[in-house]
Amino acid sequence: MTESTNPNLVDEQKLRALIDELSDQMCQAVDGRFDFTVRVEGQDETIEKLQMLMNFVLDAARRSLAQIEAKAHDLDAKTQTLSAVNLALEKEITERKYAQIALEESEAQIRAILQAAVDAIITITEQGIVTTFNRAAEHMFGYTADEVIGHNVSMLASSPDRERHDNYLRRYLRTGEARIIGSEREVEAVRKDGSTLPAILRISEMRHADQRWFIGILQDITDRKRAEAEREQMHTQLLATSRQAGMAEVATGVLHNVGNVLNSVNVTATLVTAMVQESKAPDLLQITQLLHQHADDLGSFITTDEKGRLIPTYLAELGSHLANEQGTMLEELKSLTSNIDHIKEIVSMQQSYAKVSGVEVAVSLADLVEDALRINSAGLDRHGAQVVREFQAIPDVIVDKQKVLQILVNLISNAKYALTTAELDDKTLTVRIATSNDQTECIRIDVIDNGVGIPPENLTRIFSHGFTTKQDGHGFGLHSCALAAQSIGGSLTVQSDGLNRGAAFSLHIPLKVTQVSR
Repeated sequence: MTESTNPNLVDEQKLRALIDELSDQMCQAVDGRFDFTVRVEGQDETIEKLQMLMNFVLDAARRSLAQIEAKAHDLDAKTQTLSAVNLALEKEITERKYAQIALEESEAQIRAILQAAVDAIITITEQGIVTTFNRAAEHMFGYTADEVIGHNVSMLASSPDRERHDNYLRRYLRTGEARIIGSEREVEAVRKDGSTLPAILRISEMRHADQRWFIGILQDITDRKRAEAEREQMHTQLLATSRQAGMAEVATGVLHNVGNVLNSVNVTATLVTAMVQESKAPDLLQITQLLHQHADDLGSFITTDEKGRLIPTYLAELGSHLANEQGTMLEELKSLTSNIDHIKEIVSMQQSYAKVSGVEVAVSLADLVEDALRINSAGLDRHGAQVVREFQAIPDVIVDKQKVLQILVNLISNAKYALTTAELDDKTLTVRIATSNDQTECIRIDVIDNGVGIPPENLTRIFSHGFTTKQDGHGFGLHSCALAAQSIGGSLTVQSDGLNRGAAFSLHIPLKVTQVSR
């Protein structure tokens, strides 16, 4: 075959060399990147064109590869993002699943707590429709939960709350003014059988997901009301007993002092009786008879007879004796009359106080204290107790005078006992009337003695029922006085520095004055 000399023909050797170069470069591009250029030295025009075409293809391949890599990178990033979103979604789903489980457990616990609660718990909507009715509510009202849930809660209320309940809700929802929400009040609930029971109602509000509910907690206070009624009845009975005991204390004081006066009356009567029995008046009758026997010779009998001459002298002595006897008897009779008047005064005083028992009237405390001293005067005088009066000028006070007298008679009587028990030469009882020094609106009446005193361990229980230091005491006097002081809005206190240091009882009376004279 003849070798061609056509210049357009490709040199086979150069073409092979170009192909080999491209093959070698591509084999070296083990990382899959086409970052090389095909170049063959000593090329002819055709080879150069092929070389340019190959390099153009390589360049296009590089650009395509770069785009593919960029898209792959973007796809990888999106894949990673999608994986992260998928993980987050799975985590959220897991958390929601656990939250749902926790919510269900919480709801179960709440239902268990509601059912185990001692008090009735009822929840309602904004329209007053019952959504929850626990077991305690079933027991309280006699309804089952199914009979109440879905109905208006007003079915459980008595009139007028039953008719006003929906208006209460509407007003609160409209104005936001809470009258009973957040507070408690006593209501009358209606059972299924129509009977009623007292209860304490507490209402609170709960909001969730743009909805609101109202939670009502009711506590049955039937037992408490019954206990309060019984306690009030016992208190009333105790006050009545205290008043009766107080009146008994005053009556005892009256009788005791009347007894003291009667002792004086008895002494006077005995003395007068003895004087009458020993009187010389019968001797005057004998002389009269003797003179009558000598009526015919009376002058001779008186002047010459031995017995007759003694008659004038005897008559003079007898007249003087009878005059002295008369004077003594008149003094004793005057004392007797005074003692009888004293008895009448004490009894009349007690009668006047008994008429106003339990009634507040305007009274002079000074007069009241004097009456209490007068009732105890016989005993105080007999035991030689000196009474000191320290009365501050105070207007008439409105008070239950019988109760105040009861207290004062008892305190003065106890002070007299403390004085007579102590071995003292100067037995002193001080009664003081003054305004309280603690800036309170009250009057203070102090009964102070310098007698046997009170040991510290007895100060805390001296007003307790049944406590007494007297051998014949019953322990109700000071206790009843303390109750009487409380019943008039006052108080009774005591102070003592110990044995043989005396004692001071203070009656505090509320300052209620009147300008109207008694």
